[in-house]
Amino acid sequence: MPPAPALRMTQGTALILLTLIAANFVMPGAAQASTYRFWNFWTVSDNSWVYSQLGPASTFPEDGAVQGWVFAATDADSASVAPSIEAAGVFEKACREFPEVPDQKRMAFVIDPGSAEIAPDGQIPPAPQFVCATGSIEANAYELLNSVTELRTENGFICAINSYPAMECSAVFDPSGIKEAAMETEATASDPSEESSNLAPLGTAVVIGLVAVAGFYFWRKRST
Repeated sequence: MPPAPALRMTQGTALILLTLIAANFVMPGAAQASTYRFWNFWTVSDNSWVYSQLGPASTFPEDGAVQGWVFAATDADSASVAPSIEAAGVFEKACREFPEVPDQKRMAFVIDPGSAEIAPDGQIPPAPQFVCATGSIEANAYELLNSVTELRTENGFICAINSYPAMECSAVFDPSGIKEAAMETEATASDPSEESSNLAPLGTAVVIGLVAVAGFYFWRKRST
């Protein structure tokens, strides 16, 4: 009979393999983070959109600043969706008719209601727009935005800009419809051999695991 350390090592190896096999089957069914649709707030750095870690009331832009708002579906595991309009050139488009005034500042906003795919039932997103706000040097971004748009808020959270969306506020969004449509489109053009290759790693793991378990079983029989 082999010494005890060899037996412990064999049992441990079999357990690891079985754990890996179980993980392959369990992981696809694991709980996923909820997806919400709401207005995301962006600032600009080097002519690129940067997701803001601060709320607009805590942001004090300088004259000539640009900020963006986009209605998007976001979860904890995905990158936020930036406005569809390029950040470069926004200030010139929005504020070209607003001359510089002493003790005042001008700020350009992009208001992007997002795609129809994530729109609430029965609603059509309006077209993206540029708006220019002017205010005192001390004004924060929320005050400037509120001066040129209609805001619906709840507990300090911006729920709607210019009445979009009409009712909800940071609602849970089910992205399965979008994913299913994308999968159907891909399926019509996919190669069956490619689908088979996608299953190969899982099948290989199962075979290796079964061989390991069988080998362990027959080894135990020979050693008793």
